[in-house]
Amino acid sequence: MSLIAAKRDDQLQRKLRSLERYDVILIDELGYIPFEREATDLLFQVIVISRRYERQSIAVTTNLAFTDWTTIFPDPMAATAVIDRLVHHGAVFEFAGESQRLKSRQQRAQQSAQPGRNSVQRSK
Repeated sequence: MSLIAAKRDDQLQRKLRSLERYDVILIDELGYIPFEREATDLLFQVIVISRRYERQSIAVTTNLAFTDWTTIFPDPMAATAVIDRLVHHGAVFEFAGESQRLKSRQQRAQQSAQPGRNSVQRSK
């Protein structure tokens, strides 16, 4: 159940308590799909600030620079506050270069295109 669904079903507090049992929450590909305003508010107010800040870990992956987080959080002040809290006791790892997922996929495609690969040979 998503946070929005939990909120609409009046189950938000229960959902949040269930998330507290995890030492780390991973938010993968932040900004890849645009959030609704309600989802952004939940992420900002409930998860990052009041529930996990300075108590439990959050890991975030994104291709967006911090300056572009206003595309995720419509309010620039909210974007700044989230970034501030995430980096306050955190570490930022920046990876440059070719995507490992893309590289791996290309290697698999090349291997499967080679003659004799993945073919079944039967003996008579």
